[in-house]
Amino acid sequence: MIRLKDLVKIPNLVSLLRVFLMPFFMICFYKEQFLCTLILIIAIIITDFLDGFLSRALNQITEMGKVLDPLADKICLGLGLFAILLKPRITLIPLYVLISRDLLIVAAGGFLAKKNMAIPPSNLYGKLSTFFLSLTGLVFFINPFYQNVKWVYYGGVALYIIASVFIALSSISYFIRGVKIFKNFNTP
Repeated sequence: MIRLKDLVKIPNLVSLLRVFLMPFFMICFYKEQFLCTLILIIAIIITDFLDGFLSRALNQITEMGKVLDPLADKICLGLGLFAILLKPRITLIPLYVLISRDLLIVAAGGFLAKKNMAIPPSNLYGKLSTFFLSLTGLVFFINPFYQNVKWVYYGGVALYIIASVFIALSSISYFIRGVKIFKNFNTP
């Protein structure tokens, strides 16, 4: 059950901080303030790993956190990568798949919470897709500043391909898990 009082638990506050940083990232990014944007990207990536670490270390795993953390991921990855990947004109299809998948996950999580059912935690493929997408965004962000260094661009493409594979694997995994959950839900 999602409880409003869980919002003030440290891991959930860290997730909220990640969302709060996004407007500042977007402003710095579009004003082409390299150092400010870089610091914000790194801070956003750190908060993504920190909230999960703190929830386990402080034994503060909550239903609220199971919804809030992935929602913060969706907002940050969706907005951040969309802005960054538009510049090198990289295909956004994997990003669209990610956003669609994540909207379904958030909707399913909200449905389960409303029915007072346990919300399953994210899986390894989902965590790996987030990790590689974060690195992809970071590399493509610094790419324009190192245009003479071709491996930066190709490294970003390689990371994006790896992230795309994990997006596909996690989508399949979440779909299978969702089918099982909803089959059990409909079973008397």
